[in-house]
Amino acid sequence: MEEEEKKNASFFVVYKIGDDGGEWTYPHLPKGWWWVGAGQTGLARLPREEQFTGPKEGRKDAKEKVGSVFRSLKQKGVVQNYKLINDFSWVMKEIEKEK
Repeated sequence: MEEEEKKNASFFVVYKIGDDGGEWTYPHLPKGWWWVGAGQTGLARLPREEQFTGPKEGRKDAKEKVGSVFRSLKQKGVVQNYKLINDFSWVMKEIEKEK
């Protein structure tokens, strides 16, 4: 494992887009944190995901900032529901429950 990977942490936001859908950005992420990309989860109730990564010591702050963006998006109807998770294995467990 590379030294950089040992120092970094990731988290995901899984969500369902709302009727008002749209685009958004993530301003003011902590230093060293970035948006990795977006994809599909396979979950009916939270079908979309976005991943973030950066230094371990900034994960709590990064999650709070992303959570704030999603709270606002939910209030505006852009997303219906969302959940911040540290590990994608949560999604895999939820997919098994949906079967």
